[in-house]
Amino acid sequence: MSMVVLGMAVNSPLTMFFDATSALIVVVGLPGLLLLTYGSQSFSKYGLGGLMRMLRPDPSSPWRPDEHLKAARIANAASILAFLMGTVGTLIGVVQMLQNLEDPTKIGPALSVALLTNLYGLLIFTLLCHPTAQYHQATAVAAGASISAARDANPPLRHVMVLAALIGISVGGTFMTMLLAMSSFI
Repeated sequence: MSMVVLGMAVNSPLTMFFDATSALIVVVGLPGLLLLTYGSQSFSKYGLGGLMRMLRPDPSSPWRPDEHLKAARIANAASILAFLMGTVGTLIGVVQMLQNLEDPTKIGPALSVALLTNLYGLLIFTLLCHPTAQYHQATAVAAGASISAARDANPPLRHVMVLAALIGISVGGTFMTMLLAMSSFI
């Protein structure tokens, strides 16, 4: 994480990497989709609660293995949705940019939406969702869940990679762009 922040801050202030529209798309869109998918009770207990248990484990009230697997399932879904919300934001930014080609002053803000939503989605995936899912899968196995049950909580990565490739191709991504995007999954 420190290398990411350092890389961002080397030649520019960190405020350059904040865009309200991009943050709105990803940071509000992701919880909204999770609420619609899992409902408020499951989202609160296993989504937000699972994240809090990873950050601050509470040995006084341990979860059962099936509860850890539910938290892992929601965290895995959040991982995929964070990536997809970043991609949706990229598409929105590209459309905004293409609609304003005659006015060069509007291209920069649209391009920042296109790029920063993808960055935000990848940061949420990498720093929050994926580690939460891995923590709960490992904790469930340590608490007695079968390895196959833990594996079932994690959708095959190839599905996410195929979806990412299809979205990339639909927006005119080059081979090199697709190769770089796929390498982030390995």
